[in-house]
Amino acid sequence: MSKKLIYIFGGVLVCLVGALVVFVFKAQGSSDLDMVSGCVPYNVSLSKGEDDHQVVIDWKTEEECLGYVIYGDDMGNLDLVSIDTKDLSSEIHTVVLEKLLSTKYYYFVISSGGMDYGDSGVPLSFSLSSLQ
Repeated sequence: MSKKLIYIFGGVLVCLVGALVVFVFKAQGSSDLDMVSGCVPYNVSLSKGEDDHQVVIDWKTEEECLGYVIYGDDMGNLDLVSIDTKDLSSEIHTVVLEKLLSTKYYYFVISSGGMDYGDSGVPLSFSLSSLQ
């Protein structure tokens, strides 16, 4: 491989790692908004819903974005989708996951502005019992 290709590959890799670090830092609830832009989710929170078998996922974005949650009980097969039925495109997002079983772990990613966000490329996880 030529030196030019190695430099290009290295530059792309550094950019991707830098973008991932910014997202992970912001998704964990940092109050420093200088590095958040566009549809990148920040201040992500999970809480029990009104029903014993519901979970509410909230997050914010700097711009109005279409956001939804892709989830499931198998990390390798997220086959369910839940959207915010109040506001399809917004800066404040709230999604309710329903009919969840208390005996299972669930995995999810936030899809915002056409990109999926988790934790370093891995879906986030929770169980109903962990939210009590």
